[in-house]
Amino acid sequence: MTSARFVPYIAHHNAYDGSISADGLEDVSHQFTGSKRPWRMLCFTDNFINEYNSKVPTFQVHETQASAYDQIDDEFDQFCNGRPYLQPREFHPIHPTLKWCWELKTPDIRIFGWFVECDFFIAHCMNSAAVTHGERGFQVVTNHAHQIDSFRSNLKILNRPFVTGVRNQDVLSNQI
Repeated sequence: MTSARFVPYIAHHNAYDGSISADGLEDVSHQFTGSKRPWRMLCFTDNFINEYNSKVPTFQVHETQASAYDQIDDEFDQFCNGRPYLQPREFHPIHPTLKWCWELKTPDIRIFGWFVECDFFIAHCMNSAAVTHGERGFQVVTNHAHQIDSFRSNLKILNRPFVTGVRNQDVLSNQI
């Protein structure tokens, strides 16, 4: 018998369905899982969609890496399908930032958002790793965290807008 801890996210269904559309969020989990139910839930804000369309074409990726689009698709596919994060530990593929915001990392892209609950991530903004690790990297990450915190505080429906933990096991049921 499967432990409740490892049951796919959608299986226990909750009250967030109405909140997602009411708050202008788009559930994209099924776009990455095909006909299977997603293990983890992924939503995009309008801001994330706008940044995806405007920033991704400008991102420079390392010559040995996949394109920016492929890196993002692979990250979201891994996330939604519940595959463990097995990259080297020093890479920290999922990392807490400030104000209970998190970043999902690919080799060249950083995706910033928050976890509404374990296995439920809302992507709000992104940047290239070159920018977040550059001279003003900390300031860029801090600005993203403040932008996310401001957006979260204006959500109308979600009554518990974020997980307050900072460990991977606080946000992923089948962690790294």
